[in-house]
Amino acid sequence: MMLESLFAQAGQGQAFIHLTVGGFVLGALTHLSGCIRRGRRLLGALCDALAAVLMGFMLLGVLFRFGGGVRAYGLLGLLIGLTLYYAGFSRLAEALVRAAGRLMKRLQKRPA
Repeated sequence: MMLESLFAQAGQGQAFIHLTVGGFVLGALTHLSGCIRRGRRLLGALCDALAAVLMGFMLLGVLFRFGGGVRAYGLLGLLIGLTLYYAGFSRLAEALVRAAGRLMKRLQKRPA
């Protein structure tokens, strides 16, 4: 009953899915900018600005496509996407980056 009333109007389900994916992407961008900021502050600040601009475009796109403003289901979608990223995928991304870094070091140490 609760979900039926949450997605009662046409297009709300699509907007929820779009914003869930957007929340996941936003989580990845903020995680990436945090990793970059450790080494270079200016580049990290640029990544933060890029994440903010992309988030603004994403919200504007949802507003223009689905109309009616940002509602509770949209914010719920963003929160679910962010939670999915930070609950498990951020650790996977860090492990992949570490593995790639080790591989790069091994390839650099090999004699030509």
